Formats: sequence, C-alpha cells, structure tokens
Amino acid sequence: MFDIVKNLLDTDKYKLMMLQFIWLHQRKRRGRFTFKNRTDVNLLDFMTIEQVQAELDHIKQMTMTDEMIERLRNHPTLGRQLQPAFLTWLKSYKLSDIHVGVVKGKLAIHARGKWTAITMWETFIMNVVNRLYFRAKCTELGLTEEEVLASGRDKLIENIEIVMESDAIVSDFSTRRRWSYEWQREVAATCTAKIGAQFTGTSNIWIAIELGIDAIGTIAHEMDMGYQGIYHKEDDAAGYMYSHELLLEQWFALYGTILSIALSDTYGSDYFLEHFEAFAKKWIGTRHDSGDPFAYGEKVIAYYESIGIDPKTKLIVFSDGLDARLIVKLNAHFRGRIKLAFGWGTNLGNNMGFQSYKNNRGLKALSIVCKLTHICGRATVKLSDNRKKLTGRKSSVTRVKRLTNYDRYTHVNVTCQV
Repeated sequence: MFDIVKNLLDTDKYKLMMLQFIWLHQRKRRGRFTFKNRTDVNLLDFMTIEQVQAELDHIKQMTMTDEMIERLRNHPTLGRQLQPAFLTWLKSYKLSDIHVGVVKGKLAIHARGKWTAITMWETFIMNVVNRLYFRAKCTELGLTEEEVLASGRDKLIENIEIVMESDAIVSDFSTRRRWSYEWQREVAATCTAKIGAQFTGTSNIWIAIELGIDAIGTIAHEMDMGYQGIYHKEDDAAGYMYSHELLLEQWFALYGTILSIALSDTYGSDYFLEHFEAFAKKWIGTRHDSGDPFAYGEKVIAYYESIGIDPKTKLIVFSDGLDARLIVKLNAHFRGRIKLAFGWGTNLGNNMGFQSYKNNRGLKALSIVCKLTHICGRATVKLSDNRKKLTGRKSSVTRVKRLTNYDRYTHVNVTCQV
C-alpha cells in the first residue's frame, strides 16, 4: 500500500519557492540529488532496495492535478507568491527517474536530471526512508501504530504546554523527518487549536491548504550549492563567493521582503555576515541552522548594531534540532533584543517516545538528509557552522574553504542527532 506521500504538494513550502526560482533562472541546468544517512544505523537491516524503489516509483507517477493548482492559486499567501505562468507550467510537472541501490553495504539513493525535475525528490526520499524504517522498528519492538500514536499525543501535549509557558512564536517544520503524513497533519491541527496565535503555520504545503493555515518557508542550502556550481568560474575569478551575492540579489528581486529570511550557514555564518551588509537593511532577517544558537544570536545582534541597524527591527528564525525546552530558553535569552521565531522540526513531528530501550535506539529519530550534490557536472559543498554537517568532495571542500576563509573561524564539531 503506497500511502507515505499524499501528493506532490505534500512537501515543504521552500521546495516550491525554490522550484519557481530555478524554473525562472536556471531551468536548463542538470544535477544530482543524493541521499545521506548521518547515523550508524544500517538501513538495509530494516528495508529492502525493492521496497524503497517501489515506493519512489509510485511517487514518480504522481502529477499536479487541476484541483491542486487551483488550491495553490486561491491560497491567501501562496497565491500571491506563485506566478501564473509558473502555475501553468506546474500542471505538466514530472519528477525525474530515481535510482535505489547498495554502495559499500549501505542504502544508496540518487536522482539525476534537470534541476527542476530532481529538486522535489528531497522530502519524498526522506519521507519514504523514514516511514519504512519506523514501521520495521515497530515490528521489531512489538509496538502497534496505535500505541505509538497514543504516546506521541502525550508527548505533543506535554511539549505544547512547555512552549505555552513562554510567548515563543513557533511553526511546524517537521515534514522531512516526520512520523507520517497523518501524524504531521494531526500535530499541525493540534498546535493550531491549543497554541493559537503562538503557532504561525506549517512548512507543509498540502497540510496548510487542508487546514486553512499559513504555509511557512523561504530558502534552503540547495540554492547556494546550486549557484556555487553554476558560477564556479565567476567565484574563482572574484576570489570569493560571487555566486552567493548574486543569489541574494535575484531572490530578493523575485520575492521581495516577504521571503527575505536568509539562510546564513552554507559557508559559515562569519563569512555570511561579512558579505551581508549590502542586503541587511532590506532583508527581514536570518535563519539559524547549525552551531551554537546562543552564540549565533549574540553574533547577529552585535553585527546589526555594528552597521547601525536596530536589532529589534530584525528577525532570527531558529530551526536547528529544537525541542520545547530549548525554544523556551532561547526565547527567554533573546526576548526584547531581536524578533524571534522557531521552526520546530523533528522533535515536534517525530517525538513519539519509546526511545529508552537499553542498547537500542528504540524510536529515536534518524539523522538523514538529501542534498544537491552535483550541478553542471561539478560537485557541490555545504560547510555549515557545525563541521559534522559538512558535505562535499575533499577537493571541492578545500576550494570553497579557501574562497570563504572558513578555517579562520571557530566552528563546533557536534554529531547530528536529527
């Protein structure tokens, strides 16, 4: 039964915003998306390549229906951010082929093709791997879906109550590593009902449409990684990441202030801030996705003050491995000093309990990602403020480190939990 992904809009908003941008600016470019498991779990102990391939082949056959297009067009925010010509093109949208296999005894998944045709695979691949893994874990542990959901509901209410002790503004960012579509929908509905104005919406487009709430999201590392490959020669000639500044210019030209929350850690936040002054006044703020969040917040506040901008007029969206207690601590620490929002991901949509089995991960969430690893025949790089999140070929990493002076700065070295 193929029920893991609901439809092609069962994805994060930033995927659609980036797809439109790619379609407008780089539609002929070709690349590769590659799955990566950052844990020591051998996923082939819990699923077969045939299972994964069948699930992904089912998704590949999905299309954008007229109803889906009309619901996008009529959504109060999405309808204003998506161009009519793009919506017309979207009616004929097709995913690329997808390949599942084994490399060095590990599950390997990749998609090659036009950038427009591979970009949407990111969340779908992660959804499939995640769901197949946890179904197998439940069987191994003798747990039923009903038992897990009952525990998840208890955890959800407990965490909502913790967040409501503060005035923290949160949104659901859990699509990529959620327990299931149905559970993410229930989580978003429960947050809407219980948290009220403190809950601003969900990253999941279809759930936002179904529940009549806002869809949240802007831009991901993928865009910097893609531009880094496309404008390889220009970056080398400039001696810095010219591609990064070109991306910021083109993104703002398309979306304006409404989607101007910059992801700051593709090359490390120190490099980002050194090259952000020309954009800082116009852009709403930044998103934190790696490294110490408290150190990042202090750094950003000091940066705005150093260039004559009142930090209270700007926003930080924290989105790296948040749980309820960390949200409350960050909110208390920075409250009144800068605007704050929290993208609550895996620990909201996949916090089901049953994680304390001795010598067993139990239902502990997987740290998995799917990245644009190649574009225009070149390997891409993401450096991050956490060296354990670094991705890319050694030679490519060395090049980008040189262009960004990455090793001049201090970065944490922390194993990714989610």
